[in-house]
Amino acid sequence: MRVLFDPSRLRYEIQLRGLTLQEVSKRSHVSAPTITAALAGRALNMRSALAVSRALQTAPPLEEMAALLPSPTAEQSPSPGVDSA
Repeated sequence: MRVLFDPSRLRYEIQLRGLTLQEVSKRSHVSAPTITAALAGRALNMRSALAVSRALQTAPPLEEMAALLPSPTAEQSPSPGVDSA
């Protein structure tokens, strides 16, 4: 089973927490190229998707960043979801 993140939302959530790609990789134990693939709109396997999600949940959003970042728009990318392939 594969999970498709909304790339603009994933990028927003990473930036909102003031994290770098390398920090998300380290926190999630998912390779940086895999996270880059998710940011490019490619589906991840369930284990990697859950690990990235959990890593982001453990890092609190920074209020200062929320005031500066534009909200992500769903129009820029395909609908996220789960693919049973």
